Amino acid sequence: MLANWVVSKKSILISLIFTLLLILTFSASCTRKSQEPSIVIYTTTSIYDSGLLDFLLNDFHSVKYKIVPVGTGEALKNAQIGNADLIITHAPELEKRLVLKGVIEKRVEIARNYYLLVGPSNDPAGVSSASSPLDAFKLIYQKNQPFVSRGDNSGTHLKEISVWKMLGINPKKNRNYVESGLGMAETLRLANEKNAYTLTDVATFSTVKRLNLKSFFFKDKLFENIYSVSIVSERIIGKERYEASKTIFDYLTSKKAAKKIREFSEKMTKKGEPPIFISTFSGGN
Repeated sequence: MLANWVVSKKSILISLIFTLLLILTFSASCTRKSQEPSIVIYTTTSIYDSGLLDFLLNDFHSVKYKIVPVGTGEALKNAQIGNADLIITHAPELEKRLVLKGVIEKRVEIARNYYLLVGPSNDPAGVSSASSPLDAFKLIYQKNQPFVSRGDNSGTHLKEISVWKMLGINPKKNRNYVESGLGMAETLRLANEKNAYTLTDVATFSTVKRLNLKSFFFKDKLFENIYSVSIVSERIIGKERYEASKTIFDYLTSKKAAKKIREFSEKMTKKGEPPIFISTFSGGN
């Protein structure tokens, strides 16, 4: 009896030690995983709302990441204060300034599309007769037609403001000019509700459903919309986050990603309409 009890006691002790080792091993593994940097990608809403970013990253599992869809201005601001590790934006001049300042370490243009003017199907401003984007904006202003602006310092908003400036027009003098302060999809819905004109991009307009807005396409250099992916400086985000971010950056600027952009555009572009996205990057691996 005593011998059996001693054997049983030893078995229980061995089991307890084995269980403790398992717990410690699992805990160490969880700690290592929790210490792995989770990369934060700030992206312009058009890349996100169109579904392109999800399509590009659906088979990417090398590092953990979190996506934050915002206007370009917000993305650039968060890059400067170190909240963003990678940014996907469409304001080339502002991006280049941050490269010169050392905020952005690497920047590569990966895609482009076109801005569109969209508005009421009966086109009360006569935009369809305009010879250029500048002429179209002038007609909207001269006829005091409702216009919904993003008003959020996004790439689209900055483009709109640049057009008004080229015309020497203060759009706020139009009593029907409204700033939404919203993303592109929500701004389109507001323009639809108000029977108003707005500036958008091909991709978002093509993917937002149930709109009664007509598009006016001008294949004009002024309305080219260039998207870039940029990695924030190691000085700002630290070596560990930078190395993890570089893995995603290298993937998004690879030949594989360029091919996926072309596949996505071919799949999503509607017949007779300009391409949702045009891949502009042919380098990489």
